[in-house]
Amino acid sequence: MTQGTRVTGNLLHDNGPREDLFVEVSHGPYLVDHNLFLSDRSLADWSQGGAYVHNLFAGSTTRRPDKRVTPYHAAHSTAIVGTSDIAGGDNRFHNNLFVGEEGQKHGLNVYDDSALPLQTGGNVYLNGAVPHTKEANPVMLNQMKWLRTGAADRPDLNRHEPGSQPGALPIKLRPTQMMFASAEGAGIEPARLSLSRLPTERASPIG
Repeated sequence: MTQGTRVTGNLLHDNGPREDLFVEVSHGPYLVDHNLFLSDRSLADWSQGGAYVHNLFAGSTTRRPDKRVTPYHAAHSTAIVGTSDIAGGDNRFHNNLFVGEEGQKHGLNVYDDSALPLQTGGNVYLNGAVPHTKEANPVMLNQMKWLRTGAADRPDLNRHEPGSQPGALPIKLRPTQMMFASAEGAGIEPARLSLSRLPTERASPIG
């Protein structure tokens, strides 16, 4: 099960025809941060309750609910608390970069009809990638191609104020009723995401 997992600091590319990351029948919490997903298919989400923070998604995102009933566990334990199917949604997407491609499902609009709501904020959408319909103040850079080589061509993303910088990854997950937490916090201290993909401190971290 993915519950309690962290996927961080990876460079994934040329994984076609499959996706860079496939998350199946998991209820959360799990954390996906500081990754570069560069294949044509970035994410296949058959789960709920994930937090995706500070990632680059250059490929498509697909999702689906799943009627299979699978267990979820007590925090930091393998003890089974209950079972549930996957309604879909209940994810957090903060401060990610999505790169569009004509005719492909790039961005978060694939979650517009999810059964459970998303939490989103601070995401940047390039070259036609589409935000979640309920995301407040997404940064849209539709005419910008993402593969540039000259320093003069690089976008100045620092000029954009993030749409969301929560002090933690808020709101308990369904159905587990858990918060996101660091391993050391044993479910008490919120997970902090203050480092970039390189080991340097961010000026304005989430958490």
